[in-house]
Amino acid sequence: MLDIMKKYKGSIILLITALIWGFAFVFQKDSMNHIGPFTFLGIRGLIAGIILIPLSFLLENKNTEKEISYKSEIIIGLLSGLFLFLGSAFQQIGLVKVSATKGGFLTSTYIVFVPVLGLLFKKKTSVKNWLCAALALVGFFIMCSGGAFNNSKSLLPEGMDSVVLMGAVFFALQIIVIDKFALKVNATRLNGYAFLLVGIVSSICALFNETLTLQGLKSSIVAILYVSIFSSCIAYTLQIVGQKYTKPEVASLIMSLESVFALLGGVMFLSETLKYYEIIGCCIIFICVIVSQINFKKV
Repeated sequence: MLDIMKKYKGSIILLITALIWGFAFVFQKDSMNHIGPFTFLGIRGLIAGIILIPLSFLLENKNTEKEISYKSEIIIGLLSGLFLFLGSAFQQIGLVKVSATKGGFLTSTYIVFVPVLGLLFKKKTSVKNWLCAALALVGFFIMCSGGAFNNSKSLLPEGMDSVVLMGAVFFALQIIVIDKFALKVNATRLNGYAFLLVGIVSSICALFNETLTLQGLKSSIVAILYVSIFSSCIAYTLQIVGQKYTKPEVASLIMSLESVFALLGGVMFLSETLKYYEIIGCCIIFICVIVSQINFKKV
């Protein structure tokens, strides 16, 4: 059992990450009734950054030789934060007009963008993982093929759909950046720099576009704390650690289970019910994730 956990520790860590992110949708959905998206992203990012950066220095092993300078670490963290902010911002702006169901499907396309964009960085992907990504995308389509798609004039992205789709591209770029530098940096500090940037830029955007009320802040404080501490501080740090031991295209597949866990979170906490097509879609995605972990040459 311990040998299996050691062998798949990266995958297990990323699975926990997806679980935390998935259940965060329950809190995020509720908070949007009280505060604006940029306000939410701003407070979340600032809290996470303020916690993680000092914590990373306190926990750092002084006897371990650094592979990269603090200056380079900051640059990498800010680059990761830039893509994280753009992905989150495009997603939130697009969801003003796009249904959450269709938005979830469009966001999940990052599982295909990761291997495609990886080619630009000379990252080759196996045929098996290409097939898993493509089939998982079919699973997401089936899972989200309820009223949001049946009532749409077109399944092709248009208008605000394209905005959400662009967010998926930036999420894919963030995964690729982490894959390239994960082994060389302090995961906690990298995450802290990224979220500090997200917090500052989002707060500036909120200042010019949104109004924050004390009542709105009180009503969303639980959601803010969950997403800031669990989703941002813990889960995004786990993402960086997990990607140290997992190929980026496989990592994106595992983390795409976020949408499946979000669906289950809705059932558990929001009294939502699973439709037959959602169950079929979930099963397809789970199968793709499992197959991506199997080395058929050794079976």
